[in-house]
Amino acid sequence: MRAPVKNASASEHAPSLCFPFSSQVSGLKPVIANPVSNAHKYSPKGGLIRIEIQREQEDQVIRVIDQGPGINEDEIEAVLSPYYRGKLVDTSPVHGSGLGLSIARYLTELHEGTLTVVPNMTKGSIFELKLPASSLDLLDDEYVDSGPEESDSTTESLWPQAINQPSDKAFTS
Repeated sequence: MRAPVKNASASEHAPSLCFPFSSQVSGLKPVIANPVSNAHKYSPKGGLIRIEIQREQEDQVIRVIDQGPGINEDEIEAVLSPYYRGKLVDTSPVHGSGLGLSIARYLTELHEGTLTVVPNMTKGSIFELKLPASSLDLLDDEYVDSGPEESDSTTESLWPQAINQPSDKAFTS
């Protein structure tokens, strides 16, 4: 795995109970890549970005936790709206249109999932993506029973498909 920017490190927590998804599921790469990209943009030099992937009931849950300026509680819903940039980033040298999170949320909803900002009592932000397995193009029973080592080249896990991006800084664990 590779981090998309310099001067940041990331840790991952991805247990083996993650669902396998077909690489044909469209629209998921920007859904996950946007919060990860934002975490790298807004985290301080040397900051830690934590990416958690876990199964909760029948949902696949991905959390991106950063050490950036955070999001005020009164902005939690607004930050997922088109063209909105948080008040704390108004003075930031990071430029953006305010469209990334709203597009990610829209694509998530197309897959019957949710993208939310979880209030963080400490500094930073927590973005939580929940995707119900029933709404996705899950792999057939033969793949699930035989394991990924016997899959064909059209299947891969959601994690590498969404997060692997070229960079000059490797993730640390």
